[in-house]
Amino acid sequence: MIIIITFVFLILFKKFYNLLLKKHTRELSLPKIRILLAKNKDVEIVSGSKNQLNINYNSIEKNVSKILIKNNILNIDDEIIDNTNNIYINSTHFYLNKEKYFGQIQIIFEGDDIYYINHIHLEKYLYNVVTSEVYSFWPIESLKAQAVVSRTYALRKMKKYKNYKFDLYASIKSQKYSGNIIINKKIIEAVNATENIIISYNNKIINAVYHSCSGGITEFSDSVWGKQLPYLNSVIDIYINSPYLKWKEEINIDKIKEKFLNNDDLVDIFVSKKSKTGRVH
Repeated sequence: MIIIITFVFLILFKKFYNLLLKKHTRELSLPKIRILLAKNKDVEIVSGSKNQLNINYNSIEKNVSKILIKNNILNIDDEIIDNTNNIYINSTHFYLNKEKYFGQIQIIFEGDDIYYINHIHLEKYLYNVVTSEVYSFWPIESLKAQAVVSRTYALRKMKKYKNYKFDLYASIKSQKYSGNIIINKKIIEAVNATENIIISYNNKIINAVYHSCSGGITEFSDSVWGKQLPYLNSVIDIYINSPYLKWKEEINIDKIKEKFLNNDDLVDIFVSKKSKTGRVH
């Protein structure tokens, strides 16, 4: 009986070990993406786990409890650190100004500028982005579609900005990437189900731009970027259901004059040119 139990335990242990090994190998093979979390900002960084932050700077590696940067002064566990250009911080997850992130964070000091850059595996980045960009109660196929689009968008930016400090912003300048969200299991399922799937045209990754509201019709790409892409033509959006479909804003003439350096000669504004879809151009 003992022999049978031991044999079953060894089989289960082997399966569990192989599963962990497969997961670890998969993560090592995934590309890492660099997201700019903040720039020129006072921050506090603490570990999100029981373990301390593992940091590397000036050829020094050690574990610390807290990193504080205020008025461009670096303070590590109440010790002011000078003459460092790069800091790498590792933890299972960490909090930057009370916002939770995973992966590694790099802090770059360059002149008067400070960059806070999150390095994270692409698929884990997508868990956050898809959660931030759409609602988890949407149909699973729509979540899969968003995962494919967001992955395509990210990979194109990674290729374009590989020689820069970072690939993407954490805001809607690129794709929304938030430290204040709870990632839903349905989102994880959608991202995992579409792993390695991207959109290409003539064997090149497309510029997979997307929007929250089309205004009823999408724009031709040449009206936006000056170059017509064959896969970014104008189409009528028959599925739109948004409170932002139509909006109106009134601007006082004095505010307009202020933008034109109080030019009293300004008496009227009119639309001189429209795009093919009727937008002011």
